[in-house]
Amino acid sequence: MLLRDSFGGNSCTTVVINVASEAEHVEETRCTLSFGERMAVVRNTPTLVVAATQAASIKSAEAIKTALQLARTQLADLAVAGKAGGIVKTAPPSEQRSLLEGMSRLEKAQTQVNNKLPPFGVSSLH
Repeated sequence: MLLRDSFGGNSCTTVVINVASEAEHVEETRCTLSFGERMAVVRNTPTLVVAATQAASIKSAEAIKTALQLARTQLADLAVAGKAGGIVKTAPPSEQRSLLEGMSRLEKAQTQVNNKLPPFGVSSLH
């Protein structure tokens, strides 16, 4: 009864039967051999687990696509509300100019980092 769940479904079970040749263990050996005979006829029908995994993957992919579509919709809503980043057309010209200058400085600094150039105003010590 303890092993009932181990002999069905997707399980793969090996049973090893140990017996003793001493006369004092005859009854235990007989019970063990009887158990072994019963286990020898147990056959499982394999279950295709891959199909279940593929179905779960398909559901997961569909959930991701749905979440992506929702995120795109939310991003579009933010853009309409002027909260999507970038330059807000209704912002004062001085703020727009300041943002563009900051973005330009950031891009130059990123290029220097990528090219391992010394920062602005620092000369190389070669």
